[in-house]
Amino acid sequence: MIEMQQVDDLKYTNEIPRWARIVQYGVLGLLVLIILSLAALAVFVFTTEDGWILSLLLLGMCGLIGWVAKGIKTIIQVNRKFIIRTELREEGYYSFIQNTKTGESAERLIPYEQMNEVLIGRKLRYVTTPTSRRIHRYMVGAQLIVQWTDENRERRYFVFGHEDPMQLKQWAEMFQKKGVSMYITEENIGFLTPSQLQKDYGEIPREPFDPESTVLRTGYMIYRDIPKWENSETRAKKEARRERLDAWLFRPLYAVLLLANFLIALLWMPNWALEDGGFADSSPSFNVYFATLLLMAFAGTYWRKQVKWFRPVLDTSALIVVHLIGFAVSLIFQASSSDVFFAIMVECITFGLFLYGLFLIVRVTARRWFW
Repeated sequence: MIEMQQVDDLKYTNEIPRWARIVQYGVLGLLVLIILSLAALAVFVFTTEDGWILSLLLLGMCGLIGWVAKGIKTIIQVNRKFIIRTELREEGYYSFIQNTKTGESAERLIPYEQMNEVLIGRKLRYVTTPTSRRIHRYMVGAQLIVQWTDENRERRYFVFGHEDPMQLKQWAEMFQKKGVSMYITEENIGFLTPSQLQKDYGEIPREPFDPESTVLRTGYMIYRDIPKWENSETRAKKEARRERLDAWLFRPLYAVLLLANFLIALLWMPNWALEDGGFADSSPSFNVYFATLLLMAFAGTYWRKQVKWFRPVLDTSALIVVHLIGFAVSLIFQASSSDVFFAIMVECITFGLFLYGLFLIVRVTARRWFW
């Protein structure tokens, strides 16, 4: 990714100062010297001391440092391959790009008269943290999408990101001053490219521009990702994938689970030992209910965002129904004590409490890591 630096009000470039380039190449050269020194030491140790284990460790360090050096070199090359300058002027949006290898360059000025509208949405930048701190941090910014019409009367787009709220305010004020229609969206649209916008721009939800909108409050950290906006095609694909999983895995598993519990209540549960109003510890009760607990949470897809809060209540009710029906049918074939009925109710209610606890744990975990 090419990083742009602000050089003046509403002026930006990816060029870096000469001293910064010297530092970059200095660090790269130092890493190369370290790699060569470690490689020479590895050869020396292997040939004179017969320390092949230490030699392998030294070569491994060479590989690791080489990987870091390659990453730095890639970053330098990406930022040096093109020189980019952009500016929001009184007459329009100006952009300049030059290939440093071939010398070819191009520039364009998009007048405000050719701009149809501006959409401002959310944009996040992941901020790395020390490995010892397992915290995900994101810098909140804003993404500006400008829709404009070229000389062939075709709609085109350019995008620009901002994390500085004052700069963002200046951009918004300039567009308003020039009479360009402006809109706001709460969606995370920072990943969208001009080519994607050609197809998806019309689907992005929006509201009329509000200078007090929270979208314009940028430059601060959050510790939870904002889901990326999805177009109708992506949502349809995800829904179709969920339907396929439900059809061949989750719904059949749920049906088999209820059938298995019905058969347990019919053929096995009436013979379990009773103790203190419930099933005895020596009975298979714990193992059966524990397995049912895990399988029901899995079959019920408790980690999905669209699963409602009352789903565990429905699942517990379904379990009570199949257990009571199974027990009632078993009375046709053999006599049984009414204490079994009360034991089933006690065990199912206890099961429901644990199931709801598991539901809350899964939801909190999913919200923290996946939503």
